[in-house]
Formats: sequence, C-alpha cells, structure tokens
Amino acid sequence: MIAYILNSTLCLLALFLIYRVLLANEKCYRFNRFYLLGAPVLGLTLPSLDFFMGTNQFIVAPNDDIAGIDAQQITAIKKAPTIFVTGNIFPDGAEPEASAVVETNTSRFFPLATVLFFGYALITLILFSRYVYGIYSIYSLRKA
Repeated sequence: MIAYILNSTLCLLALFLIYRVLLANEKCYRFNRFYLLGAPVLGLTLPSLDFFMGTNQFIVAPNDDIAGIDAQQITAIKKAPTIFVTGNIFPDGAEPEASAVVETNTSRFFPLATVLFFGYALITLILFSRYVYGIYSIYSLRKA
C-alpha cells in the first residue's frame, strides 16, 4: 500500500509538472480541460498495474523481522495462493492460550465500515441531487 501511495504521488506530480510546463499557458481550453480531468484518473490507476509497480517491491530487507516473523516468510505467504495460507500462522506450533481470546459483544452496534459506507452514500446522494437541481435550473433559465 505504501508503494502504491508513493508511486501514485510521483505519477501525479509528473503529470502536474507536464501540465505546468507545457499546457498552462495554452489557449486550447478544451484540451486542457480533458487533460486535467484525465490526469488524476491516469495518475491513480497507472501505479496499480503490475508492470508499473513491479512484483518485488518491499519496504523491508529480506533478512529483517516483522513482528517476530522473518520477512521472507511473509513474502512467501503473500505470494502463495490463498488456499495454502489457511494453516497455522504461529511458528513452532506455539498457539495462543485460550484465556487470551477475548470475545466482544458487537451485536448492538453497526460495524464501522457499514456506517462509513452509508455516510458516504448519503453525502454522495446529497451532492448528486444538488448537481441535478443546478443542471435543471440552468436548463429552465435557458428555456425561458
């Protein structure tokens, strides 16, 4: 995820510099408009493709430990199909004790992801309705 954020930031910066150097003073406003609408889409989707990101981008060195697990084991789990990663994640068969498992009662509350989704959907609906109302008012003024 960090590699994607860094790559997308660099890609967006490059696209912005191209705009400032080549297109900012041009009088072809239609092309500038399409470039400014397409550049963020391109800058955010291009880093997610495999040929741009690469397959072996790691923030840690191969011999480092992450939370007590060797980094090579984590990358092996990352590259393995999900059908093979369903086994024991604790090394040397060290299972956590049953007393360490804490059960929480979440039946009364909505999950945070659901609340965020419905909040986002509500804000999107409000903004979309304002947009449609604005288009309708412009159309009605033009018609009158």
